[in-house]
Amino acid sequence: MNEKKLYFSQLYDYYGALLSDKQKYAIEMYYNDDLSLSEIAESIGITRQGVRDQLKHAEDFLNECEKKLGFADKLRRALILTEEIQALSKDKKDAEMQEIFLKSASVIELLS
Repeated sequence: MNEKKLYFSQLYDYYGALLSDKQKYAIEMYYNDDLSLSEIAESIGITRQGVRDQLKHAEDFLNECEKKLGFADKLRRALILTEEIQALSKDKKDAEMQEIFLKSASVIELLS
């Protein structure tokens, strides 16, 4: 999956419930199911340009949500910090450090 598709799939996970049904369908089919604009248009009976318009509006909305709320970026930074904590505690023999390692592994699993 290319970076743009991954980015919008992630934003959709956070903010997708705020989109209209048509926008949700367009995002899901295009970014998650990897259908072309023509395939989506044919499946819902509108023009390719109509699908493109729905996607553009949805992308703009998702970008605006991320700009204002920043959930995706905060999660990405939390994951990086947790992975750094895990790396620092990985080979330590101390029981407390082992507990930190295991808890950070749990956080990484939740965030991924």
